[in-house]
Amino acid sequence: MSVDQMRAISAFLNLPFETFTLKYIRKVQNAYSLLEKPAHNLKDGWACVFLEEETKRCRIYPVRPKQCVTFPFWECFKSKQQLEKLAALCPGVVINGL
Repeated sequence: MSVDQMRAISAFLNLPFETFTLKYIRKVQNAYSLLEKPAHNLKDGWACVFLEEETKRCRIYPVRPKQCVTFPFWECFKSKQQLEKLAALCPGVVINGL
């Protein structure tokens, strides 16, 4: 995630940039990423900290980062089993032929 993306999200949430980064960002090697939380409706699964599990909606959708814009077209979701788990969590995921 870029610094510009982080600034956009912090402004959207009306949080100072430093507060936002301390609360919601982690550094992974040379990149920044949003924190994750346990996904209660997925065994051993994790979800973005901004995913509201009850409504299955993203709290920062209008300013979501590029990694979220490209979701769910990621390598890790190519198997039928992974797609089925994902469809249970995300209303936007539709599996054709199931």
